[in-house]
Amino acid sequence: MDLIKRDYHIALFDTYKELLTTKQQEYFVLYYYEDYTLKEIAQITGYNLNTVKSRLYAGLKKLKNIVGEDVQ
Repeated sequence: MDLIKRDYHIALFDTYKELLTTKQQEYFVLYYYEDYTLKEIAQITGYNLNTVKSRLYAGLKKLKNIVGEDVQ
């Protein structure tokens, strides 16, 4: 992921994080702030990799929808 996109995702999170679930916030922090891989997050949280991916993606999708950005 390029740094501009990463910084944009972090800015969205900083502005709208209260609209995400607790788990989405936790995964976002671990992934974007703590630089854990998705596999590491799965190991830390005890959830499977697909659950981590789904929750992180759903949180990012929600943030992008708030500002009217299409999610791909």
